[in-house]
Amino acid sequence: MEEKILQVAQKLFLTYGFKTVTMDDIATDLSISKKTIYNFFPNKNKLVEVVANNFHSQITEGVTKVKETSKNPIDEIFEIKKQVMNHLKDQRGNSIYQLERFYPEIFDKLKKKGLAFMIKSLGETLSNGIEFGLIRKNIDVDFVSRIYYNSILGLMDPEIYPPKNYSLDKTMFDYREYFLRSVVTEKGLKKLDEILINDK
Repeated sequence: MEEKILQVAQKLFLTYGFKTVTMDDIATDLSISKKTIYNFFPNKNKLVEVVANNFHSQITEGVTKVKETSKNPIDEIFEIKKQVMNHLKDQRGNSIYQLERFYPEIFDKLKKKGLAFMIKSLGETLSNGIEFGLIRKNIDVDFVSRIYYNSILGLMDPEIYPPKNYSLDKTMFDYREYFLRSVVTEKGLKKLDEILINDK
């Protein structure tokens, strides 16, 4: 039952928002009493924390799998974007933004974990890209990785990118292209253009 509660809570939180969804909503969706949920999670704050960490683990595991099978660093960045969007595709309630605003301590811990993972993961991808001759040698890999992570978080801020004007999938797609154009070599640019032709 604990796993089922987590699955339903994650689905509802990511779809409608961590603040918007109540414990009653989760209980109703599961056709159980709220008391049953409290047997496993003493309060909503704890449930949010577990769901957020579980979500982070799912993304990092998915990214790791993509990295193990990618053809080259540029393809890898495209595949990782698809992997992340598979988890965020039903997000309609600005869930990440709600997590940051209403559960700042949980968000801050998650942000630190995400940043550490991004610096390592994207850092490896960019370094491999340099070896492949696809990424420029003169970039600061650590600095660029931090810019990328900060920008991805910014794309989820509804005050900067109002959902009615900017879909998350489209903004992710556009940013990924702009980012890559800023770091690729001439050889990398040709590869990027080939992928964009097939990806659109």
